[in-house]
Amino acid sequence: MKKKRRKIILYSVIVLVSAIIVLIVFRTSDISPPYLSDLMIEYHPIPEDENALTILKEANILLDDFYDNTTLPDEVAFFIVPIDEYNPKDMEQLIAENTEVFKLFEKAIELKRLQFPEVTHLNQRIPYLAPLRHFNRLQINRSLHFFKNGDEKKAFDLLIDDVRFGTMIEKGGGDEIHFLVGRSIKGTALTRFREFLSETDLNSDSLRPYISELSNYSEDTEDYIFCLKSIFRLFSWMIDECSDRKMIEPDYIYYSHLWEHIVLRYYLKPNKTKLLLANGIRECISNAKDPTHWDETYKCSVPVIMSFKDFLLKGENSRGKDINSYQLAFINMTIESRKRAILSLNTTRLLIALKCYKLENGDLPDFLDELVPDYIDAVPIDDYDGKPLRYSKDKKIIYSVGPDMKDTGGPTIEELEKEDKPGSVLWNVDDPAFKIDF
Repeated sequence: MKKKRRKIILYSVIVLVSAIIVLIVFRTSDISPPYLSDLMIEYHPIPEDENALTILKEANILLDDFYDNTTLPDEVAFFIVPIDEYNPKDMEQLIAENTEVFKLFEKAIELKRLQFPEVTHLNQRIPYLAPLRHFNRLQINRSLHFFKNGDEKKAFDLLIDDVRFGTMIEKGGGDEIHFLVGRSIKGTALTRFREFLSETDLNSDSLRPYISELSNYSEDTEDYIFCLKSIFRLFSWMIDECSDRKMIEPDYIYYSHLWEHIVLRYYLKPNKTKLLLANGIRECISNAKDPTHWDETYKCSVPVIMSFKDFLLKGENSRGKDINSYQLAFINMTIESRKRAILSLNTTRLLIALKCYKLENGDLPDFLDELVPDYIDAVPIDDYDGKPLRYSKDKKIIYSVGPDMKDTGGPTIEELEKEDKPGSVLWNVDDPAFKIDF
């Protein structure tokens, strides 16, 4: 009887252990590697003598020497100088100390092609970002000097060069950070352009060419898709590092190596997570050509190492889902940034057209359609809802419906009165708006 009981207990233990093993194998199994070839990035290096980055590296050596030795105040050497804080003596010194830098910068943007080194792994150092912003600030400050000294045409031309520079960076084939830096450089140049437009004495014939010139620097859909693919590449590398335990901090490890391995395979399934990421990116790429699409704002929870309690409660591939939500939230911010960038460029073109119209007719038009076709080919589209940008002659604004895609008539008078700076942009309102200060 005892023998029989021991057998029953033994068999029960064997069955229980076997069931646990089967359950663990089943619950920790991953899917087969998903198809990702359509999201891979191809890198085609260009010759050094055709790469603007080659010249910019040389200019950066001179720029480093300038920053090490200049006696200029930081607000002039390291920042964009506001129009009303212009100091001729400081600006003359800034330009004199960077004469060779400006020559090399002009030589670089004449090449029209810029390419960053290929990004090959997650922990690769991202070079050149600070120098790119330094060139941008120097160029904007230099344009202010020309504007204040009566050569307004030269000032606008320098800003157009800066917009071109930002576009070259966007097309440079780097990482998403490089792309966003290029977009930011374009944005700061356009902001200063609008500020100058409010004060310029140039006539309509001098301003008109900039309307079509700026259209050459609209954000390219293919470049944006490259940016989305680079985001996928980054998070894919992150998954690989997590699954190899390279990103798990020892302080969070409370279990044996075997249990740790089981837990990791349960709450982070690399292939299943990559498929989630890939499908999210594919949807964004599909929508990239649709200006009326507005992506959902995803809730983001930053991925963290799980405790045993979390392991029991959160469920299968929960860390992978966290990484996915983190990526989608990041993409959502990129999408919003893109819409603002397109809005900034399109509105700047419209403001130039309005300025020319007023110079020739003595007043602003009642409707934007009156600018077509003499001043602009068509009223630019609002990238939020796919309809033409809005305009109010009474409020003197051009505005967008914004993320909620509801036209509330633009900012209120009270909101507008809070922004008294020339060329002001009101982003933090229901309908983002650009003031008309002429």
